[in-house]
Amino acid sequence: MKLQWQFNLVMIPLVVVPLLIIGSLAYRYLLDSEVNQMRGEMASEINQLAIEINVMLSQAESDLEILATDRVISYYLSVRNQQVKSELFLEQVLERFDNFHQAVDMYDEIRIVLPDGSEDARWGRSEYINASDTDNNVTELLLNESPLPIRYRTIDFNLDSKQWSLYTYRALQQQSSSEDDSLEPDFRGYIASTVSLERFRQKFYRLADKPGFYIEFTDYHGVPKVHFGDERVQQLIDEGSDRDLIRVVIQPMAGYQIRYSALKTAAHAQSLVLSNNIYAVTLVFIVFTVLALWALLRKTVLRPLTKLMVASRDVSNGTFAPMPMINTNREFRHLSDCFNSMISTLEQNQERIQFIADHDSLTDLPNRRMFHYLLNNVVAFAKRDEYKTALLFFDIDNFKLVNDSLGHGVGDQLLMQVSSRIKELVRATDAVLALKNRAVGAGEELLARLGGDEFTLILPSLNNELCASSVAQRILDSLQQEFIIGEHRVNITASIGIAIYPDNGDSVEELVKNADIAMYHAKASGKNNYKYFNEELNELLKFRIQQERELCSAIKNKEFELFLQPLVNSTDESIYGFETLLRWHHPSRGMVSPDQFIPLAEESGLIVEIGHWVMFEACRIARDWIDAGHDTFKFSVNVSSIQFERQDVYQLIKDALEKYAVPAETLVIELTETAIMTKHSEKSGVLQSVRKLGVKVALDDFGSGYSSLSYLRNLPVDYLKIDRQFIVESRDKSEVRSIINAIAIMAHALDLTVVAEGVEKPGEARFLNSIGCDLIQGYYYSKPVPETEALQFVRQWRQFCRALRVLRRQDENEQAEGGDVSDRQNVFNSTADLN
Repeated sequence: MKLQWQFNLVMIPLVVVPLLIIGSLAYRYLLDSEVNQMRGEMASEINQLAIEINVMLSQAESDLEILATDRVISYYLSVRNQQVKSELFLEQVLERFDNFHQAVDMYDEIRIVLPDGSEDARWGRSEYINASDTDNNVTELLLNESPLPIRYRTIDFNLDSKQWSLYTYRALQQQSSSEDDSLEPDFRGYIASTVSLERFRQKFYRLADKPGFYIEFTDYHGVPKVHFGDERVQQLIDEGSDRDLIRVVIQPMAGYQIRYSALKTAAHAQSLVLSNNIYAVTLVFIVFTVLALWALLRKTVLRPLTKLMVASRDVSNGTFAPMPMINTNREFRHLSDCFNSMISTLEQNQERIQFIADHDSLTDLPNRRMFHYLLNNVVAFAKRDEYKTALLFFDIDNFKLVNDSLGHGVGDQLLMQVSSRIKELVRATDAVLALKNRAVGAGEELLARLGGDEFTLILPSLNNELCASSVAQRILDSLQQEFIIGEHRVNITASIGIAIYPDNGDSVEELVKNADIAMYHAKASGKNNYKYFNEELNELLKFRIQQERELCSAIKNKEFELFLQPLVNSTDESIYGFETLLRWHHPSRGMVSPDQFIPLAEESGLIVEIGHWVMFEACRIARDWIDAGHDTFKFSVNVSSIQFERQDVYQLIKDALEKYAVPAETLVIELTETAIMTKHSEKSGVLQSVRKLGVKVALDDFGSGYSSLSYLRNLPVDYLKIDRQFIVESRDKSEVRSIINAIAIMAHALDLTVVAEGVEKPGEARFLNSIGCDLIQGYYYSKPVPETEALQFVRQWRQFCRALRVLRRQDENEQAEGGDVSDRQNVFNSTADLN
């Protein structure tokens, strides 16, 4: 079928159906518009009515508030003798009521109602006769409400005025004469006002005095108090047929509703004539539009589209010849100009598009896709001509620290300068020539950026493997020179892995994988160096993967256990607390040292899950010890820097404490200087929140990191733990002992508790005690032991301390120098026999 007929078959329904729909929607819109307009008018009318009722109610309640606190009425209520009350205060009370009536001319009655429902004092309009001395509303409250409300309002038929009225009540309370102010005030009844609703009843009548309208005022139970209007509407409401009604409901006061209803036909009648005219105009317009479109589209669209179709077919076939000019209208003429301009642009930018697809946008180096293409070509040539090729895989050491500390903008500038230096170093112009020829031959050196801070360098032809070493060392030497980026001076290093074809793999995937393995081995060997791939590295990688799997299994199989090592007060040698230390019971290798699996756990991210378990397990131990009567010990938990960055440590600590109901002051978290100083301001905020819980913070391994007094002064910590290496070196070096002494003085000046860890010798303990070190931890007192052995150690240590005090009293005239370790151990061993 020709395009012209297809177009006609499509366009006619597309024109006719929408116009019919538009006409129908317009008709429906008009009807709905009238309904919505009427609903808005009805809502406005009853809203105004509700406002007036609320104003009246607010006026009545505020007046009752004033009367309830009036001094005369308070005197009146305080007198118990009815005769005295009537003679002295009744006249003044009634005068108060009359004054309020004169100020606000709306009250029919103002009364004081006693707790039993009887009227005690009453003012009323002269034209109304008091039909009853009992208030049924208060009586009903006494029967049904407990406790009695302070304020109460209701609508009821007034027997005095024979009208529907609004009753408002305010409780009257007085403080007991007892001197005890904590007692609840006595309930003395209600002060009540009555306001006629007759004027609102007349407004209801005016609103509903139209055909098709109905209004009702209902109480708490939906029972109409006042209702007027068309009986047809009332019948539909009783039948529950709301579909044909416009209903507006408003609640002027709690428990009461004004329901205003109207028949939809009342709104439709106003728009019916206009809607019929819209339908007629729509039909005429449909006929005219179809005929006009058929002629117009044939001339202005179908014929130019045919020309464009021919030109598009030529472009798809690779022919970029200009298409003939179309002059039927301005739009198609502009389209033909744009089409010709597009053809010219495509032809001019074809090489640029290819370059963008194959290169990194930041450094203009070949990207990952192009790198694989180049390496495939290099391997193919090397295989054909039987020569060796080297792949260097390298990245910048600690590049994340640059991004985190100086920002990603500086990081991007650094990557651009790195790529520029290496380009100059390895003759990157050869790579550009290779891209243009789409083939790579021997003698070229090709540099690419795979992403992030990862770069690769292909050395297509090697005379010997030492050439790769020479290039790698030149790269390392070049990158060690300072980079100047704006106002920043940045020093970096790199780690390089080298894989040789065909010795280390005969495929692209294998070469890349092996070079990557060698690069990570270079990082593990101290960074800033290069390593060749060999099978030993592959075995190390397999071992690492296996150990990572075993770590995952250890978490699931609960192979971890917390050992405890005591912290002892240096002054009285009492146990202050315990540090929790993680141990791994490997099913086949036995006890695995933390040094062997903690670094791997941090690198793989498993430290987050392990740290979560450690925190909850430490709180569980603390809870068990508290239940056993050991409620004075503190338990410290080490938090990894990786865990601190990736996990909400504050919420973790809070959840663990809440789960086991452990007092926050029982817990101490330990972090290294490096963990705290990275993103210092952000982490300080977290630590401040942790300390607000009551948890203490310890700075672990002080002296191994920043060791800056200015930093230490601003750190949110409570304990300072001197690095173990200082303690070891203090045995032989006096200058180290001086440093330790200075650290203790400095920490005490900052109101920090000083902890020395790794203490193994009596002389070390005596020295630390002499400089005022607060807590001592190490093998001198106990190695880390399981929980049960730690409990046994506590009992034995207490017996040891008691025995030691006896020995000291017996020899108090002798100047002890801290005691000989053998004597201390003999006393400790003797106390152990008691258990």
